[in-house]
Amino acid sequence: MNRELGESAAASRRHPRARVDFPVALGLVDSENNNTIGRCVELSVGGMKVLVEGAEPRGKRLRVQLERVNRAPLDLDASIVWAQPKTDESSVVGLEFADMATAESSLGPVIAGLRAQHSWGAGL
Repeated sequence: MNRELGESAAASRRHPRARVDFPVALGLVDSENNNTIGRCVELSVGGMKVLVEGAEPRGKRLRVQLERVNRAPLDLDASIVWAQPKTDESSVVGLEFADMATAESSLGPVIAGLRAQHSWGAGL
C-alpha cells in the first residue's frame, strides 16, 4: 500500500481505530440466532472490520455480539457498508454501527486503551 495514501485515509477517518483480533458472533438483526462467527481485526466506535466465511452482501443488517470479561455480552446492530473477497471461502466486511452513542460509550474507553498500548495506534 502507498504509505501516503494510507496516512491520508487514516487522517480522514471520523473515528480512531485499533487493531484487534477476537471472535464476534454475527446474526440477522430480527433474529435471536447469531449463526456466524467472524474475527474482528479492526475496531472503532463507528464500526469494525471483520473476517467472515463466505460472502456477505453490502447493505445487510446484522446484530454483532461482543463478549466482554466479567460483563454481559455487548450487542450492537450494524450494517455492512463494504465487502471484499479475501479467498474463495472468506471475505472481509466493513460494518457500521447503527447506534453510535451506545457504541461510543461502550467501546470508546476500550479503544483508547488499546491505542495507547501500541505505538502504531496513533496512526490509525
